[in-house]
Amino acid sequence: MVKALLPKGSKLPENFYDTKKSLEKLYLPKERIDVFKNHCMLFYNEDTTLTQCKWWGESRYKTGQNKAPHLVMTYMPIGPRLKKLYMTMKTAKDMTWHHDHRKKDGVQSLSQNLDVFLRPLIYELKELYEDGIEVYDAYRKENFTMKAILLWTVSDFPAYAMLSGWSMHGQLACPHCMGDTEVFRLHAGRKASWFDCHRRFLPQSHPFRRDKNGFRANKSIPTSFGPPVELDGWQMYEQVCDLPSVYEGVTYNLKKKLPEFGKTHNWAHTYIFLNCQELHETILLYDEHLRALFLNSVQATLDKKKEHSFAKWLLDHVMNCPGKEHLRDIAQGPLTYVQSHKGYLVNGYKFHTQTSYNGRVTHNSGVCVKGASYDKNESDYYGLLDEILEVEYHSKLRSCIVVLFKCTWFDPVKGVRVDSKTNMVDVKHKEVGCVDVPFILASQAEQVYYTPYPSKEKVLKDR
Repeated sequence: MVKALLPKGSKLPENFYDTKKSLEKLYLPKERIDVFKNHCMLFYNEDTTLTQCKWWGESRYKTGQNKAPHLVMTYMPIGPRLKKLYMTMKTAKDMTWHHDHRKKDGVQSLSQNLDVFLRPLIYELKELYEDGIEVYDAYRKENFTMKAILLWTVSDFPAYAMLSGWSMHGQLACPHCMGDTEVFRLHAGRKASWFDCHRRFLPQSHPFRRDKNGFRANKSIPTSFGPPVELDGWQMYEQVCDLPSVYEGVTYNLKKKLPEFGKTHNWAHTYIFLNCQELHETILLYDEHLRALFLNSVQATLDKKKEHSFAKWLLDHVMNCPGKEHLRDIAQGPLTYVQSHKGYLVNGYKFHTQTSYNGRVTHNSGVCVKGASYDKNESDYYGLLDEILEVEYHSKLRSCIVVLFKCTWFDPVKGVRVDSKTNMVDVKHKEVGCVDVPFILASQAEQVYYTPYPSKEKVLKDR
């Protein structure tokens, strides 16, 4: 109908088929890649011929005879799109502007895979970087081998989190400070706030560091507190080189949120430090530093401050102190992932997590700790084992693995009572406490067994 409205001799194609045919030379290729329904793998490259998920063992296809895949992802390769930019003289000249005006050569390398859905892009980027593709340059009228490299990405915070693997939620959301942060929570809304975290970046003599009125009330920034330590390329690589694939067969669920994400690994990191014999003298030095800084504070307040800030202080201390080179790697913190186990043998006991014994009569998840390793005057603690975690620290000499128990503790005041006559321990399982210190070293654990009272009296039924 449109063709009939135009003057005779118009070049508008007669129909949709002719339109597609005239645009055929401008066509850009695309790939359709089958995806397993749990988003845990792509049937791509060496996995193209698989008919089952290599993690779950379930069929690649829906039920039926058509072999229709559960999900399909469309991938548009970047190589052909870059070639198109060299087909006209104007864009071809612009494409080589940086090469023509560069002052010195530089070589960059690509990072490892980002996640499951970026796998085709990473594969193509590696191919473009290592081998390249043949391209015709319309400006220079010659063929050449084009190589490409990903220099950076521009993302909002949610996309930044997906691409980098660093969460943009919670107390560790700042991509500059990362784990070395001064974040605090607002009293009313309980939202995480990074207000006043920027003063640490100022020069040591800057007057804003001493200002106690213009920023957070009654707070100044000491000259010794500077910006977070900047990692070089090798240090960054050591932190991510052993990271596993993002999903590794675990069902992907956008609505699933890990409890205490961005906070738990800081707890574990600090607890390991405060119970490390090699750091005993350094801990005593920091205690003296706190007592001098907070003259009128009670010991409980100083302990809280130590748990909150010792790890950050240690990193600054060993970086600027000669003779502490052997502690620098461990002060950088552990790898950002841990291995989890259902059982562990230690101190002559065989421990199992609570969930591994669901439906069984016997239980090996009862845990007792005799006080704390840095204060033996504290009470004994009783709890149940929730998780067994292997935390790994990398150093230039060797790797160090620390096994932690994450436990649910009964309140040592309201939930635990020791009978003076029999030395039997009564535990009120509904009274939970010590939620801020869930971790212990596996080497600190002793095993206990809990049994209910053979009574229905109100006083005893919860014990």
